[in-house]
Amino acid sequence: MLKPFSIALTLLLMSSCSEESDLTTTYQTINLELDNGLRGNFSEFIDKMEYFLVKTDTSDFLVSPYKIVANDSVYFIEDSFQKKIYKYNKFTGTYASIGRPGEGPEENLELDDFSVTNEGIIIHDSKLKKFLQFNFAGDFIEEGKSLYHRSIFYQGDNFKLIYSHNDPEIGSRIIRVNNNGEIKGFLKIEDWFAQKLTRDQNGFIYNSKLRKIFFLLPYTNEIAVFDEKGELIKIVKLEFGRYSFTKEAWNKYEDFNSQMNHAIENKLVFQVNSFLVLNDYYVISLNQEGGNGHLIILDHNFNLIRHFSDLINDLDNVKLSAIPWSAYGDKFLFLINSKRFINENPFLDKELPKIENSNINSFMDLYRGELFEDEYQVLVEVDLK
Repeated sequence: MLKPFSIALTLLLMSSCSEESDLTTTYQTINLELDNGLRGNFSEFIDKMEYFLVKTDTSDFLVSPYKIVANDSVYFIEDSFQKKIYKYNKFTGTYASIGRPGEGPEENLELDDFSVTNEGIIIHDSKLKKFLQFNFAGDFIEEGKSLYHRSIFYQGDNFKLIYSHNDPEIGSRIIRVNNNGEIKGFLKIEDWFAQKLTRDQNGFIYNSKLRKIFFLLPYTNEIAVFDEKGELIKIVKLEFGRYSFTKEAWNKYEDFNSQMNHAIENKLVFQVNSFLVLNDYYVISLNQEGGNGHLIILDHNFNLIRHFSDLINDLDNVKLSAIPWSAYGDKFLFLINSKRFINENPFLDKELPKIENSNINSFMDLYRGELFEDEYQVLVEVDLK
């Protein structure tokens, strides 16, 4: 159950918040040589591809999908425009929308992030300064106060992990807030990235097999690894050698246009697109600005398994010009607007040969007319070998 925050108590604790010293934090550096990326085929590391059509009603339309949390049967899809979560069952095609846009009680004006628990969905609204809890049917349960500005968060059993975009008022890059109000901070906020805003498609990721929580820290290309009680285990630093966008570059180029021009001129990694946690692997997706895209697969000790800079879908030839959005089990997911999907794959309008390891034939037989006439979302599940 959500516990309403006491404003006076929280402010008092914030002023005396305990913080784990960066000197005691364990760091691990992973050097990734981007020039070593290889050309490869999907069949080298992918076992199967499966396509689903995410359809919502015209009266409650999924407009601008963003973050996805998935399990074996259900996708929870954040709509950043509608300020709702859509719970979509991939087997039945049924959905429920969760969240009530508005400014009153039981309503949210903003949707900064959401967290899926055993009981339902928790939404953070930074404009109305509150957390809201709903069950999986979309029924409102309760709401509690929040003191935090735009934030990404994870709801644990008796705590929250919160990243508030390096807000100096918070005092640390990530804080853990226990249900009793106790607050602990992790990682110092340096001046050069203080108050820099970003959005994150994945946010905090919990993997039940590893019993760990992961968060990709923006700007520094670091992965914070927590145990399931919200204690920091280590920081994994991703290094790209001469293709890193350095602290010195952040200080020198203050506006976005000059930052991007510098990145393009030198083919730098401006940011990591996604870091995904699978049961047996980590998957990193990134682009060099003005250069190659990369898909990097690591084992759970962060040892390199495969590094691709040019991938060909030799399983069913469908072009997937998108980054992986999310993952669960040993699958990662792509989400593509249906019109874009068709425009980039015009051959799908014709009869297709029988294809193993992909359901693209039956998918097109079922939805060809709708794909060409309406605007939905195509979700692709990719099973790794």
